[in-house]
Amino acid sequence: MRFVPPDGASRLAEHASATSLVALGTLYGTDKVGAGFAAVYDRLLSPHRRQVLNVLEVGVSLGSSLRMWRDFFPNATVWGVDTFKRSQGSSTLPDGGVEGWHHPFLVEWKAGKHDRIKLVVGNQSDETDMVRVVDELLPGVPFDIIVEDGSHFHHDQQRSLVQLFPLLAPGGVYIMEDLQSHLNAAGYREPRGGANTSLSVLRRYEQSKNATSLQSRYLTAGDAAALHNWIKSVEAVCATPGYPASGCWHITGIIRKRTTPRELRARYRPSG
Repeated sequence: MRFVPPDGASRLAEHASATSLVALGTLYGTDKVGAGFAAVYDRLLSPHRRQVLNVLEVGVSLGSSLRMWRDFFPNATVWGVDTFKRSQGSSTLPDGGVEGWHHPFLVEWKAGKHDRIKLVVGNQSDETDMVRVVDELLPGVPFDIIVEDGSHFHHDQQRSLVQLFPLLAPGGVYIMEDLQSHLNAAGYREPRGGANTSLSVLRRYEQSKNATSLQSRYLTAGDAAALHNWIKSVEAVCATPGYPASGCWHITGIIRKRTTPRELRARYRPSG
C-alpha cells in the first residue's frame, strides 16, 4: 500500500515534529526510509542543514524525497530530473494508462505547488538528452548535494556520474543510490557481481584510489582520470546490514568531492 500523508491539523502537527530525514521521509512516504538510506544520510548531512543551498536528485517518482530534502534543508532549492513517464529502469509508477497519462507530481508542480522545488524533464539513459538537461540545471550550479536515484542501470549510474559530477560544488557530496543492482542479474545489464557494475567500480577505487581502478566498459580512461582529479573519497555503505544470504541489501555510494583538484591545471570535461 502506498503511503498517504495525513491531512489538515494532524499533518501540520506531525510536520512540525519531523526534524530528521527519517521523520520527514516517513511523513512524505519515500522508500529511502525502509531501505535505510534516510538514516545514513541523516548522520551524514545533519551538521550541514542550514549551509546547503542547492540539491539535485535524479529520479523523482512521486516527489516524496524531493519534499523530504526541501524540508530538511530550509535554505535550499531542490531540483529533480526525471522522464516523468510511468516507468524507467526497474521502477513502475502506480496505476494509469500509458497513453494520455500525466505524472501527478509534475502536474502539481506546473500548477504552482511545491515551493522551492524545480523540475527538469530528461532521460538519464540518453546521454545526448542529458547534455540538454545539464544546460537546464546550470542556474542551480553549484549543487551542494547530488543524489542519483534513477534507473539503477550500471551504464546510467556511471555515465551520470561523468556528466553531473562537474555540477557538484567543491567539497560537496555525490550519492549513487541502490548499488545493490550489483547483486541482481535481472534487468541491470551486467552479470551478478560483475567487474563493470557500479559497486565493483566504486569498491576498486575505494581500495586503490587511482584512476585506473575507475575504468569500466562505461568509463573511458579520460573519464576515469577526470573523475580521479576531483574525487576525494568513495565509500560504499550498507544501509541494511545482516540481510540473509548476501549479508546486505540496499547499498549506497558516498562520493566526496575535493575542494581543489589534484592537478590545478586540469579542467574537468567529460569525454565524448
